[in-house]
Parts: sequence; C-alpha cells; structure tokens
Amino acid sequence: DVNLCYTEHARRNLLREGLHPSSIFVIGSPLPEVYKAHEKSIQDSNIRSELKLTEKGYLLASIHREANVENERRLYEIIMVLGELGKEYHVPIIFSTHPRTREKLSQKQVRYVPNNNILLHNPFGMLDYVNLQQGALCCLSDSGTIHEDAAILGITAVNIRDSNERPEVYDVGSVVMSGTDKRDIAESVRVVIKQAEAGVVFSRPSDYMETNYSDKAIR
Repeated sequence: DVNLCYTEHARRNLLREGLHPSSIFVIGSPLPEVYKAHEKSIQDSNIRSELKLTEKGYLLASIHREANVENERRLYEIIMVLGELGKEYHVPIIFSTHPRTREKLSQKQVRYVPNNNILLHNPFGMLDYVNLQQGALCCLSDSGTIHEDAAILGITAVNIRDSNERPEVYDVGSVVMSGTDKRDIAESVRVVIKQAEAGVVFSRPSDYMETNYSDKAIR
C-alpha cells in the first residue's frame, strides 16, 4: 500500500499505527491546485449578486456533522446563536443546509422558528460556495475542510466542533475551534472578526500551500 499524507502530523500518526516509513509520503493538500485551476470561474460566480449580498455583509454557515445535527438541543442552540450573531453584526446568515440538517430543522424537538436574518439555502456548488466564503464576514462550519479553506483562501473562519483531525492549523492559528457551546461560538466569532478587521494575519501550514500535488502523486 501507498499512503499519501497531507502533513507531517498525518505521517507521524501513520507511523504510530505501525505502518512502514517507506509506504508513507507527505505531498500536501490538493486544494490549492484545484482552486487555482478554477480561479476564474470562482471569481465569475454570480451567487452574491443573486442573493443580494455585499462584501463582508453576511455570515456564512454550514452545519451538517452528525454530532451537531443529531443532537437536537445542540442544533437548536447553534441556530439560536447564528440568529443572535446576525442581529449583533446587522447582517444576514446564509445557512447552507444539507438534507439531514433541513430534516432536523423541520422537527418539533428542534423548535426552529424561521428568523428573518437566517436564510436557509440548499447546498451550493463548489464554485459558488468558495466565492461565498471569500466574501463572508465570517464562515462558521463543522466541516472537515474548513481548516484548509481558512488557510488556503485566507478567510475568517470558526470551526464548530469539540475535536478535529487537523492539528496543523492550530499550530499556526489560521482557524479557531469554538466548541459547541453557544457562548463559546459567539465569542470565537467576535474574536476572529475583530482580528480580521485589525489586519491580523496568520501564517499558513506550508503543506497546505503546495502547488504541484498532482505531480507528486504521479511520481
């Protein structure tokens, strides 16, 4: 077997699992290459104009992880804090809702009450979603790829999880993991927005910035 890893952290994990060093290769993230190939299409996306959004004039949210969606109380609190943040910053929340999330929001136990500043939307395509991420005041997500997007795209982001598999981003501070308590989520968003507005720039994991992923994989 050949194991192609994003980072040195991942390589060390495999070594601890007992894999032979000769079967492990660190080749970085494929996303810089993907985003570069589609850069013009991402820039040309009309999604912001279609949704009548302005630069830094909205929050973008995507909540779909089982630990958040299947826990009805947790999902309800996440929805509530999204609404509160929208009111605090006077911006709409563009909430990309996966089918399971939308189903849960329709159940009585979650008690979701439609909020004028939370706009539920079917999942976006990659080009539109990346464009939305780039223009958002802050991106809130429990996705496993928000770490890469925050580092590669330089976006302001909060990861709504209690644990994750990407320690390298916390080594450099390119994304904040808030946990799932509503107060911690709100405070994390305030911190990252304040730092972004102050022009604070964080370094990026070097393995996330490789531009020849395909060449390495072929070799």
